[in-house]
Amino acid sequence: MEQGANEQHPAMMKIALLSISTVLTSSIAIAASIPDWLKAFPQQSRANVELLGTLPSLTVIICMLLSSWVAKKIGTRRTILMGLLIAGTFGIIPVFFSNYYVLFFARLGLGAGFGLINSLAVSLIGTFFHRSRKGQSNGLPWQL
Repeated sequence: MEQGANEQHPAMMKIALLSISTVLTSSIAIAASIPDWLKAFPQQSRANVELLGTLPSLTVIICMLLSSWVAKKIGTRRTILMGLLIAGTFGIIPVFFSNYYVLFFARLGLGAGFGLINSLAVSLIGTFFHRSRKGQSNGLPWQL
């Protein structure tokens, strides 16, 4: 993944890097469905059901702290791929199961996957793209 800053990058690379931010915000996308979850889990308190919406944030924080250590051990590329695999796996589990406790652990896993990616996502942009020098600007603050 370590390429020279002056190399040209295909459009797909640019789209992929910018898409990471969109993926990382998707854990809060379920906020609109919390009223439906309250109906689906009448045996759970309102606080427990609302916890499902914010639960990924807990493991995001923990795994963000661990991601640079993991990246040093296995590499940035593998860490990101592992994070995407974890987030994808745990993100799809609620499609097949409607048990509160399964969803609870799936949301924890989703946050863990996002946490592995989160801190590396910003540094990847800096790795692949550089700030343009005066006189070489194309009107954009960053040379893509």
